[in-house]
Formats: sequence, C-alpha cells, structure tokens
Amino acid sequence: MSISQTICDFATLSISSGGFMEMDRIYLQNRLLSLIGEEALQRFRLAPVASWKWIEFIFKIDY
Repeated sequence: MSISQTICDFATLSISSGGFMEMDRIYLQNRLLSLIGEEALQRFRLAPVASWKWIEFIFKIDY
C-alpha cells in the first residue's frame, strides 16, 4: 500500500467517522502530506459511492 493510498484511506475514514466533512477532503489530505513531508499525492481514483448512500448521508434518512 502506497503512502498516497494510506492518506486517502485515512481521509475517508476521518470523514466517515464524522471528524471532517467531505468538503474538507483536500484540506485534510494536504495537511497530512505536509505533516509527513511529502510533496504531493500520486494520482488516485476514489471508488464511487452509490447515490442513495449520499442522499441518506445528507438527509440522515434511516430506512
């Protein structure tokens, strides 16, 4: 597992646990990069999330 993937996974975990919001992802990743002394993330691709999960998250709907 690369440093870039680890940072992305950590950011995703932080967001999903409620510590940060999705709009903070880039800030969080850049902050983590600066803390460990890396210049930039390698190119990565986030796995798509089903749209109903976003709707549920945004509106806090329980089915």
